Amino acid sequence: MEFRLLSRFVFILMLIFTSLFGRDISIEQNVAGLYIAYFNRAPDKSGLDYWKTKGEEATNSGKSALDVLKELSSGFASHPHILPQPMEIWIIGLL
Repeated sequence: MEFRLLSRFVFILMLIFTSLFGRDISIEQNVAGLYIAYFNRAPDKSGLDYWKTKGEEATNSGKSALDVLKELSSGFASHPHILPQPMEIWIIGLL
């Protein structure tokens, strides 16, 4: 397993466990974490605003923090610059 895929896997697991068992993480922090996990960089302003709005819409519709994270992660995984790896598909399926 290449390092980038492994680091993405670990980072997403950290977000999941923090959502389940830890303190509250803001939507903005989740988006920033997903950017690092998927694109190996911090989010730009327009991307952060876009995904933050998506997360807020999901939250306002009554979804749990974990469901919001799942929805955001699925959106990132289906981005054209990401070629889903079998492990990533498996991780998202666990959510």
